Amino acid sequence: MRPEPTAATVWLERLERLPVRAAPWLERLPFRAALWLQPLAAIAHNLEEYPRILDYGARHFPFGIPPAEQMTPAIILADIAPIVVTALAWRSPPRSWRLQVGLGYQAALCANALGHLAQTLYFRDYSPGTLTGLLLVLPVGAYLYGRARREGELSDRQLLVAAVLGTVVMPPGILLLQAAGAALASG
Repeated sequence: MRPEPTAATVWLERLERLPVRAAPWLERLPFRAALWLQPLAAIAHNLEEYPRILDYGARHFPFGIPPAEQMTPAIILADIAPIVVTALAWRSPPRSWRLQVGLGYQAALCANALGHLAQTLYFRDYSPGTLTGLLLVLPVGAYLYGRARREGELSDRQLLVAAVLGTVVMPPGILLLQAAGAALASG
């Protein structure tokens, strides 16, 4: 008798059924090399987002967007963070916590992309970062999670934990980056 599927297995099977297929050259790329798509997607996303997010934030979140002097170092740190996380995941063994953190970071990027989409729909005003979020960050996330599962890099439970923790940590992570940007801006 086949055991009852876990919530993680059901979620991941649904993700794999999405009608999105990777380009053939991506499938030939070793999984560890494919992890480097994550920082590339994050940097492209940040380039679309900044500095236009400052004006958007002033229109819709006048109390919550730091000035450019603080956001610039925060965005630079946001570009460095996925490089560091990916480097740690890249050299880690299968089923390791470092690889789990690496894919958790991708989940945080995906949550951020969905946040941009929600803001665009709610305010009926394009949120900078939505385009790269939808066309780059989300597909890279689905691809990396699918490859990790197919190749046994992480268990279903580890993938689900990475996705949940990455999503939950994203909002405080943004606040931490903004605080670091403020500290760097103040000298």
